[in-house]
Amino acid sequence: MSEESTSSPALSELPFAGSWRVSQGDINEKALIVRVNDALRPFIGHPKLSHWAAVLASFRDPTEDGLPSAEEMPELDLIEDQLRETLHGTGRSVHAAVLTHDGVRQYFFYTAEPDEMEKLVTLAVSQLTPSTHEIGLKVTEDAAWDLFRNML
Repeated sequence: MSEESTSSPALSELPFAGSWRVSQGDINEKALIVRVNDALRPFIGHPKLSHWAAVLASFRDPTEDGLPSAEEMPELDLIEDQLRETLHGTGRSVHAAVLTHDGVRQYFFYTAEPDEMEKLVTLAVSQLTPSTHEIGLKVTEDAAWDLFRNML
């Protein structure tokens, strides 16, 4: 299978769940864990998914190697599930990757609605009672999917 699609699949075909690849390493003696949604390969470079959004969740009490504590893991999983449900539920965004490093977990989504991401992330986080982590957002144009390709 080619990394780039010759035709663009319909956004209705965006995979909600996929086959995830996990890589591990370290940077500056801090653990690095990357999960990438391999099911998105047919969508690389999709003209309507030209931006990525990174939703950042800062850990309350990271371990010495920068990972979340065992107590925080279920909360981070709930954040991820709620983000995926809310953002993918629009039919205009797809969960592409998760990066965990140095006290922060970043959830990456490719989206056709970059201007709506702040509102959608706020909606997703508001569904979590109580909100357990400080949440940030960064949206960047990436029509070539360079971020995703670098994580493969």
